Amino acid sequence: MLGKIFDRVLQEDEEYEMHRVEKEAGPKKDRSSTNSILWIYTIPVIVFLLALLPRLVYLFYFTDPFKVGPNWYGDVYHHWQIAILSKDVGFKQGFLRLWDFKGLEYYWGLLHPLVVIIGFVISGSTSILVPRMISVLFGSLSVVLVYLIIYRHFNIYSAILSAAFASLLPVSLFSDTLGMQEPLGFFFLLLGIYIWPKYAFWTGFVWMLAGMERSEYWLFGIGLVISVLLKGKNSQAKIFLVVGYIIPFVLYMKYLLDYTGNPIYPIYHNFLATVVGKWFIKEGVILSTKVQLIKTISQIISVASIVSGLAILLKRPRGYLFFLVGLASISHLSFVFGFGSYLYGYPEDGIVTVIDRNFVDRLVVWPYIFIASMLSILLLYFLPRFLPKVLRRAVMVLGSLVLAVLLLLSQISWLSINYHYSRAMGPLEGDEVFAGTIAKHYKGQGNILLPEGRATLTYYLIDKEKIPAERLISQLYNPFYYYEGGDDPFQNWGEFRLEIFKWLIKTDAELAVLTGNFAPSENSDNFVKAVLREEKYFELLEDNRGTRVYRVKLDEIEQIVN
Repeated sequence: MLGKIFDRVLQEDEEYEMHRVEKEAGPKKDRSSTNSILWIYTIPVIVFLLALLPRLVYLFYFTDPFKVGPNWYGDVYHHWQIAILSKDVGFKQGFLRLWDFKGLEYYWGLLHPLVVIIGFVISGSTSILVPRMISVLFGSLSVVLVYLIIYRHFNIYSAILSAAFASLLPVSLFSDTLGMQEPLGFFFLLLGIYIWPKYAFWTGFVWMLAGMERSEYWLFGIGLVISVLLKGKNSQAKIFLVVGYIIPFVLYMKYLLDYTGNPIYPIYHNFLATVVGKWFIKEGVILSTKVQLIKTISQIISVASIVSGLAILLKRPRGYLFFLVGLASISHLSFVFGFGSYLYGYPEDGIVTVIDRNFVDRLVVWPYIFIASMLSILLLYFLPRFLPKVLRRAVMVLGSLVLAVLLLLSQISWLSINYHYSRAMGPLEGDEVFAGTIAKHYKGQGNILLPEGRATLTYYLIDKEKIPAERLISQLYNPFYYYEGGDDPFQNWGEFRLEIFKWLIKTDAELAVLTGNFAPSENSDNFVKAVLREEKYFELLEDNRGTRVYRVKLDEIEQIVN
């Protein structure tokens, strides 16, 4: 009996679904033209506004729109840094050449920096508010696509409740105001699902655009294309789909190959970082009982979601592409947690620890929305189909109440979000003040050497102090970075110091901003040790809690080199 129910639920294949979509898209006899316009245009606009308004209210009235907590979402400033440096420096070096102080310009992808740059140009501003508004916009549009996709394949009741969850779920609302790239990437994934198969070429195209946002979205897009190709008889649409996907796919791989030497650079390095664990110290780390439990549960969820995805792919029910991308988001996250090395970054115990932050993190937004959408579809579409007509309305009302209560209960998660976010705000004020100190000593005669890991400092120097981006140079690529003479460059310091001096001349260094340990130590940064060793060529201007500002005496250095 259960097998028959399962088959009935998952019985509609792609051909039936395409026919149903075309039928629903056409004129309906029982609706006036005015009502048709209302259904087609007005309701999605209302859904968009109901998603947009709470995001704007939260952004401008419950947070500081010009500050993002760096201890949790410092990557917002890092993405901003890549965009502004690419616009003002990188694009002058080559076609769409991305630029970064930390060497991660190609780690995430090309599309988000480009969209943020467009935002800079349109707004005439370099504020962090620009990427935040972009994520608000595309997050709100994604809510509309959730509504449209579920309405097309199921009914308006499940569509409205799914959109309500996508709009008002605290972690979704919060994450869409941050300025990260996920809202943009998932918008293109959902857009491709919605316009398939009517606009097959553009379906493939936007799925590859999503792949230029995050490495896993690249894999999701490939999976969606393959799932469409495996079954179905619409050969012409499939051809257009493949062409639409292959064109940006090949161009992007050629682009990555030219600039990084690796055509799948984001996928490769994300795999090394989060799965293999190159970014985490694993040796000697013992996971706490709590973290180990999360790891085990994640393994179970990963396997279950993969099996469910295979079942969906085999049966291909209505809305199967939406199901697949939802299950893919769950399986990817749980795989990284369960089988990868990501949790080695959270070895601590405690009642409220950093790892708890992951349950309200941006990466769980779409798993949560997908689960909520599945509940809406189950309670408001599938369940009433198996009941007598006299009970259907009552069941749908009851289902709507259950979902409304769940959405109301989800608001409790604001406590966790606000707790972790408030703890993440601290370092901003220090970097803002420090940027003012640097600007006070800067005469505009040369460039400023900055530490590679201080994107918030870069932000305040450019946006608040109005120092041109091209005047800022990363210390990452100093001669120590390219040193091949042995393990310790200081063993041959008499010769190697000249390389440092030549680099300072080449970069036209006026100020050097140093951070870290200034006491004699093997753990100090090599460039810091070099400055301390040759301190007579650097004038100390500021010394404050692990940060120093030096004026580089280029005239004296040039005499040594020449």
